[in-house]
Order: sequence, then structure tokens, then C-alpha cells
Amino acid sequence: MSANSSALTRYRGTNLATGTPPLSYQWRKNGQPLAGQTGATRSRNNVQSGDAGNYTVVVSNSAGQVTSNPATLTGDPAAAPRHPADFNPPDHRITLEEMVAYDAAWKRGQPWPEGPHPIPLDYLIRAATLYKRGETYRHDPTAGEAPLWWVNALEGR
Repeated sequence: MSANSSALTRYRGTNLATGTPPLSYQWRKNGQPLAGQTGATRSRNNVQSGDAGNYTVVVSNSAGQVTSNPATLTGDPAAAPRHPADFNPPDHRITLEEMVAYDAAWKRGQPWPEGPHPIPLDYLIRAATLYKRGETYRHDPTAGEAPLWWVNALEGR
């Protein structure tokens, strides 16, 4: 399950169950069945803090049933990965000062307080893109791997 906890807007749960068809699914939150949630995946838009909890899926067929390990959805924005350029303060915003310092460290090949080291060009470009599009960003695990998973908070990608 992946969660966009920085903006609390959506999550997507996907199970990897295999077995003899037909397979049946029942998603649960904190051990309780979620009404109508019987698909192989579960998505939710407009996630609210009340959606925080432990999610599992029970998969069954003629041979029996198995329950997935729980995945925890939290509403803690601080738990979302930050872009390394976002350092003073770490607030899911890339300011002009942070962008200038990150760019200068990249140009000089200097170490940066947070990895990766040396600063990859694609990280620098992503930081500049986020800054140019309004400074505030969020973590979106559906957008790809780092640095692509940091997206503008208002525009999406």
C-alpha cells in the first residue's frame, strides 16, 4: 500500500495474492470489514485524517483464506520524504535561498547535508522545477521513483 501522507489526498492499496481462481477479496481497516470494498485493489481519493489506520485484505478461494500483513496509513506530513534541497526549515517548500544553495553545491561538487552524494543532475532539475512552479511540493509515490515522486502541491506533476 502506498500513501500520500504529505497532502493526505489519496492512497492506493494493491495485493499480490495468487491462487486458484476465483479469488475473493475483503479489505479491512483496523480489523473491521470495509463495506463494498471487495476488489483486488483499493483506492481512495480525498483521504482525511480519520482514514488513518491499519489496512489489510483477506483473500479467499475454495482452498481457504489468507490475511495480508497490515499497511499503516498515517496523517503525519512529517513522515513523507522531503526533497534534499528542502533544508531550512524542512517544510515541503523549496525557497529561492534553498534553490541557490543547492545549485551552488551541485556546481562545486560539494557535499550536501542530505544525500544522495554527489547531487545528481535530475535532483537539481526537480528542485528547480518545484521552485519555479510555486515552491510547495508533496510526495506522490505513484509518480515514480525519486526525484520524480516530489510533485508540485497544487498542479500534481
